Amino acid sequence: MTGQYPSIKKITAYLNGELSGKEADEVINWYNQSDESKKELSRLEIIWDLAERLDTMEKIDKQKA
Repeated sequence: MTGQYPSIKKITAYLNGELSGKEADEVINWYNQSDESKKELSRLEIIWDLAERLDTMEKIDKQKA
């Protein structure tokens, strides 16, 4: 995986905490390769967090609230 962007499936699994140690290490190694990969994963983490919040908000019963 040196220098190669991990698949979106692997990054998604990483963000969900679903990767085995070796697979998670591959994403972490990619992250540590450059400032650009650090920025990219940070952006994806922010988007992932916002998507989870939106999903939670959509499940709220607006009539009861």
